[in-house]
Amino acid sequence: MLYMKKFYFLLLLSAFYFTSSAQDDTTIVPIDTVINTDTVLRIIDLNPYFTLHVDSSFTHQLHINKNPENYFWYLRNAPVGLRINRENGVISFKADKSYFLSGRLKYDVSYNVNIGVQNLKDPKEKIDTNFAIVFYNTEVIHSKLKPTVSSTITI
Repeated sequence: MLYMKKFYFLLLLSAFYFTSSAQDDTTIVPIDTVINTDTVLRIIDLNPYFTLHVDSSFTHQLHINKNPENYFWYLRNAPVGLRINRENGVISFKADKSYFLSGRLKYDVSYNVNIGVQNLKDPKEKIDTNFAIVFYNTEVIHSKLKPTVSSTITI
């Protein structure tokens, strides 16, 4: 009977040994701890305020923090002559005095321009912001009034 107990005990120990050695043969797959978080869409180099001379031209390349191939640019409430390339975000303005002479644009008036970028594949991924543009003139505008005296002046 004692031999039977030893036999069962050794059988039990050998079973534990074989099961524990079977677990040692498995390889542990390393888990990647770096999580790719998607960043928020941002316009990197937009100046919030531009001042332009009437006879000047203006070109500015805008950049975003993501691949620009999947995005398009748009303008809202833009003054006459201000354009944006929808594919690459180049803002351009060619000032023409006829805009000012006709009254479509005015000197020393701040024009707020809304600009935005939207993803072509996901319309929910977009950003809207604004900037101000002011036009100035350095020409001396002569007065059309002629000084006259209605009566005799004694000095």
